[in-house]
Amino acid sequence: MSIIYNQGLDNFISNGSRPSGHLNISTLANIVLDIINKQPLNEAEQNLLTILDPSGKGNYYQIAKKMKAKNFLSTYGYAICHKIPYAGIERCMLALANANPPKTDAAWTNLFNLVCGLNGVGYSGYATSTISSIQSDLSQKSSKPNAAAEFNSILNEFDKADDNLYLGFSQTNSSISDRIDKHYDVVTPGNNPVAATPRGGNLEDLLNKLETSLKLPTTKPVQVTTKGIKWEESSCVDGIGWLVVV
Repeated sequence: MSIIYNQGLDNFISNGSRPSGHLNISTLANIVLDIINKQPLNEAEQNLLTILDPSGKGNYYQIAKKMKAKNFLSTYGYAICHKIPYAGIERCMLALANANPPKTDAAWTNLFNLVCGLNGVGYSGYATSTISSIQSDLSQKSSKPNAAAEFNSILNEFDKADDNLYLGFSQTNSSISDRIDKHYDVVTPGNNPVAATPRGGNLEDLLNKLETSLKLPTTKPVQVTTKGIKWEESSCVDGIGWLVVV
């Protein structure tokens, strides 16, 4: 559970806990399959295949099982990284839940677009029905606990949406914290500026549209520009790592 309803104060708060669906075998298997299909883009992804699939069989589900059984992530200092952060989504949910008067259709439409952007068009029916239920349940105090459960359903789906996940370095991931953490190819371009893999920029845009419609600050990557060169922190690079981006 993450979002809870406080009946005495009639408001929604976060209890600080987070789901762990991003570490499920099925989610890890999809991440491994993406690495196999698109080739490793960082050292962590390269080492995953070298260490857990030295013969190159490409059985992504078995590799995922080994990741869990052998504590691969903690042993080698890696993490499953969210491109757009859990905290950003949760903050938007709380703004929607506690809005008085209720937020406009634009914010709900942007939430719908983000849910579908994270999970694919196949989730449009789920998004429509869940958001409709939330809006209905927010209208009465007696049903607000149901709205909290429905918000958490979306958060659970977000946490394990593998298009928003990649294998990176835990130290850098901790440094970036609740900022945008895009996925980059740091293997083939050498020292040339790099562009994020496509889904990162798209998801950032969807989150920022939702935040703007809720009048919240927009969540951005950790970036600095020095002498016209743009640097960004990414969990694709070890040791609180920076890379030059376009």
